[in-house]
Amino acid sequence: MQDPVVVATRDDNGTAQRQVFSRKMAIKELIQLI
Repeated sequence: MQDPVVVATRDDNGTAQRQVFSRKMAIKELIQLI
C-alpha cells in the first residue's frame, strides 16, 4: 500500500496546499481506521 500523501504528490505536479490537505486527510483516515 502507498501512502495517500505520496499518491497525491505524484498525481499532481505537487501543490503545497494539496500536500498539506492530503496529509491532514490521511491523518484523519488513520485515526478513524485505528
